[in-house]
Amino acid sequence: MMLNEGDKVSPKLANSTLAAFIGSTQVGAGTVAEGKGSITISLPAGSDILAGEHIVTFVAEGSGTRIYLPVTVVAGDSPTTPPVKPGLPSTGN
Repeated sequence: MMLNEGDKVSPKLANSTLAAFIGSTQVGAGTVAEGKGSITISLPAGSDILAGEHIVTFVAEGSGTRIYLPVTVVAGDSPTTPPVKPGLPSTGN
């Protein structure tokens, strides 16, 4: 089903959550409230998703509606531990 922004759906669909996938790997989860969804997407540590063109599939729980969005994954640095601020120097006493 293809819908445009503002299109009416009848009967009203009871969507409550969203999930996002690249292939079979879940890359995000979010909620739906008052017909609007909010989702956070990130690549899981150790995933086999390579840099390049991919399709993110969004799935609405309740109606099963699927939305497809092309994305480009860019190579980046691995997550690192935040830097630690050093304390005062020791005087050796």
